[in-house]
Amino acid sequence: MERNGIVALVSCGTDDLYNNPFVQSFSDRCAELGLHVLWFQSLSNKYDGDAYDAGEMNIFNLINFDIIDAIVLMSVTLVDKGTVMGDLIKKAGSHNIPVISMDVEVDSAYSISQGYEEALEEVVRHVITEHGAKHIKFLGAMKGNDVSDARENVFRSVMAEYGLEVTDDSIDYGYFWWAGAAEAVQRHYDKFHSMPEAFVCANDSMAIGVCSKLNELGYLVPDDVIVTGMDGIPEGNTHFPSITTLKRNITETGKVAAQRIFQIINGEIPPVGSETVDGTILYRESCGKTFDGGQQA
Repeated sequence: MERNGIVALVSCGTDDLYNNPFVQSFSDRCAELGLHVLWFQSLSNKYDGDAYDAGEMNIFNLINFDIIDAIVLMSVTLVDKGTVMGDLIKKAGSHNIPVISMDVEVDSAYSISQGYEEALEEVVRHVITEHGAKHIKFLGAMKGNDVSDARENVFRSVMAEYGLEVTDDSIDYGYFWWAGAAEAVQRHYDKFHSMPEAFVCANDSMAIGVCSKLNELGYLVPDDVIVTGMDGIPEGNTHFPSITTLKRNITETGKVAAQRIFQIINGEIPPVGSETVDGTILYRESCGKTFDGGQQA
């Protein structure tokens, strides 16, 4: 196949905290490598199957597989993943075009992760071993969400590792949003009139919602209840208390994705594989213990 130096980048949603820095760093590095980027962006944040969603999803039908050399899927952003990812990967395969999948493992692609699951393992272990918490509640997004399910599985695994029971009441869902998380806290309070020792949240927005609702109910974070998040959004740093979280290295991840595409196209590395671009776990005020130098843990 004649090379055109063209890479298709596929994403959904309007998450400026993830989409924008990734696309910018990816595009800048591609330009340095002599690659051209065609960005196909659906504005859908969720898939309800209505006419709006159908129209937004149609943008992916504009990808001309006869002229591109590779496709990068910002898989963690994609709505209706089963259909969108499946169709794009199948089309790429039929044209012998390599695929890079971001933050979702795909057997037939080169997968790049930001280490969410590994970081969450460390955070849950920290809450158990450093703070002695045994009654911990996990807040995910919703059942069936790939990202949320993966993080819930990590929580269950670490709890089992320490012989701690996970019941139906140990898990609830907040739709990756502060308001949904606040509602989950209220549900727990209405049922038990008490709180767990810690809330482990699948993202920072929910952690912020948990903190706000706990404060409203008269609980102090972290004195009464420990709270942790994930993703490292700026609001988690400015919130009081600041949120223990994983700071993603999005800019570096974009550069790595561009470099791997270049290497795959030029036959320098295999088109199937996986790697992790580590972020940094930030132990902050929401889990409460302060070490020398002011580091929060």
